Amino acid sequence: MLSQSRAGAFYPTIESTYPEHTLAVKKARSGDHLGGLLILQRLLQHFPKDYPLQRDYAIVTAWSDDCKLALKRFKKIQNSSKHKPYIITLMGECMVKQGRYKDALSFLDKSQKRYPNYSGLRHLRQKALIEEASRTSSGTEIKNYTQYNESDQGFPEWLVLTEASFQVSKRNRFFSQYIISRSSDDAFKAGEQDRLAIGWRYQYSPHLFLEQSVSKDVKENGLGGSLSRIRYNPSDTWNFEFMHDTYSLDIPIRAKASNVEAKQTTFSMTYDVDESWYGYVTVNRYRFSDTNIRESLYGEYGILLLKKTDLEHRLSVEVYSSRNSLTGAPYFNPIKDKSLSLTYKLDLHFRSSRFDKHSDQFSISLGQYDQKGFATRGRWGLYYGQDYKISNRFHFSYGLGYGRNVYDGQLESEKKFEMKFVLRL
Repeated sequence: MLSQSRAGAFYPTIESTYPEHTLAVKKARSGDHLGGLLILQRLLQHFPKDYPLQRDYAIVTAWSDDCKLALKRFKKIQNSSKHKPYIITLMGECMVKQGRYKDALSFLDKSQKRYPNYSGLRHLRQKALIEEASRTSSGTEIKNYTQYNESDQGFPEWLVLTEASFQVSKRNRFFSQYIISRSSDDAFKAGEQDRLAIGWRYQYSPHLFLEQSVSKDVKENGLGGSLSRIRYNPSDTWNFEFMHDTYSLDIPIRAKASNVEAKQTTFSMTYDVDESWYGYVTVNRYRFSDTNIRESLYGEYGILLLKKTDLEHRLSVEVYSSRNSLTGAPYFNPIKDKSLSLTYKLDLHFRSSRFDKHSDQFSISLGQYDQKGFATRGRWGLYYGQDYKISNRFHFSYGLGYGRNVYDGQLESEKKFEMKFVLRL
């Protein structure tokens, strides 16, 4: 069948496009990237699966300094066996520029098997490894996370986690944590913690991360346990994580005040596509020492509505469901519950000579909560936060939240404050 362009030209075969294809590349090499792209785009309308057209469409896009779009166009042919070293190098460099180090390493590892003697691929792979290592930090690092929450029937609770970690070798990092939890209610003082943890993190490969730690409450009861974590990133898009903690921190202070502890097993999965949309799912199972079994599921789907230089509009949908096997527990323990929420987020980015990065975030969420045995009630929340990257060595953020929550069918206010900082020495 004859193929006809919008300009009226006929292309009986792919060979008949060669003169225009050659002209497109010539224009692009002379600096007229847009002119070359327009010709290639027109030809691709008639031969959308032709490898040379798809290849040069991605190459010229990269030449125009739009690596994000170039990689999107290259994705259609990324697994092709026809790639020559020059396009592998160009697309690999784009992946590194975009911070997609794991994708770059996977792509370059496969390509090196075909071109083992091409030094350019080895050099680029080393660059990707160095960039990935710098992103995950080196040397000594101090982190702090502080949270104030007033959602459990209005009783304020504090949680403070401080961590110091040390790079002991290229792949190994040792860390120590001190975790403090406090309640304003004297009835729950027995549930307060002073937990000390020590552990080790091992980067087995650019895609596989292992963590092992042990912890103990040093204040009163002397209880302790161990935490194991495995994280697998087959690419910069996918993230899978498995965690098992024999002494869970993620249980109510009311439970701890009643001498109830729990073992926690978690599996989570994240898929993030070029910041345009993401999906996140996590499944938890808790085995409480009072025989209660809690199973929960949380899912989140978010999209980028609009992005400009200084602002981003995002929208996300969150779903949650849980069930517990024990009735009459001394802590919040619905037999079954579920919730659905819609959240709008506005990120504002400010340019400043004083900071590497400064952004503010505002969000509003609306939803409903359904607990077995009680009427369905509405929920809402407001949040405002600021994020400062002072330098490559210091990162600081904080946030304030206020909203309406539900406790056993009764409405209650929820106040929240959180603060984080990271200091690299």
